[in-house]
Amino acid sequence: MASTSSVSAQGAVATHGSTALNRVTNISLTDGAIDLDDTDLSHTRENHQTGIATVSGSIDCLGPTAQLAVGAIGTLTLSGTITKAYGSTIVLDVGAGAPVKGQYTVRYTFASEAEAT
Repeated sequence: MASTSSVSAQGAVATHGSTALNRVTNISLTDGAIDLDDTDLSHTRENHQTGIATVSGSIDCLGPTAQLAVGAIGTLTLSGTITKAYGSTIVLDVGAGAPVKGQYTVRYTFASEAEAT
């Protein structure tokens, strides 16, 4: 299942952990899952049970300054007109996003957090 958009997500607000990232202007996130069968070498589980959730991609948020640093770990959540929790993620990159009507945006790139980090 992919949640991908290249258009404005009016009314959606992003948070990462307890940090508010402001209003979302662009979403380019893909979420999925690794089957438990693929991680079970003994083959005791069958029928492709959904297992480890994954997410990767980026979001643009209004604002001239970044609220997160590379390496920050937290639960990525969208709320408002789009409501979705992506689980524990790590910030891979922070940079300038595409301007929206002359306003600065910040692009955050995320990936699923690896366990034991």
